[in-house]
Amino acid sequence: MSDSNAYTFQAGASGSETVIYGQGDGTLTVTANGVDITNKANGGAITYLDGTVQGLQVTWATNFVLSNDASQTAIKDAAETGTLIEGAIMGIGGEKWTGTWRVEGRSDTATLNGGAAVMAVTFMSSGAPVKTSVTA
Repeated sequence: MSDSNAYTFQAGASGSETVIYGQGDGTLTVTANGVDITNKANGGAITYLDGTVQGLQVTWATNFVLSNDASQTAIKDAAETGTLIEGAIMGIGGEKWTGTWRVEGRSDTATLNGGAAVMAVTFMSSGAPVKTSVTA
C-alpha cells in the first residue's frame, strides 16, 4: 500500500476482507466523548472520568472511481437501504478497525470531457468497533 493511500476500507467478515475496486483518498476520524463528572465538589470546573469514553465512533470518508464492480454495487445498495455491512478500515503498519458499518452520504460526481465519475461515501461504525493496534 502506498503512502498516498495508507488507509483503505475493505468489505467482508473479519479475516476475509477484500479490497474494493477504485478506492481513492480518504479521511479517518475517531470520536470518543469523555464522561462528564463535573460537580459542586470540584468547584464546577469541567471534569472528565479518567480512562472512560462514551459514544466511540470511527468514520472513514472516502471516494471511489465508479464502476459496476459487485463490491461497489453492494455499497450503493447499503447507502440506499440502510443495510449495515461488515468490513474493516486497514491502516498504516497493521492498524485495523473491524466491525459493522453504515454507509452514509453517497454522492456521485460526473466530470466533464470524459473524466472518471467518482462516488463519495462515509463508512460509520455501528456498535463497538474493534481496534487491532500496530505492533512494534
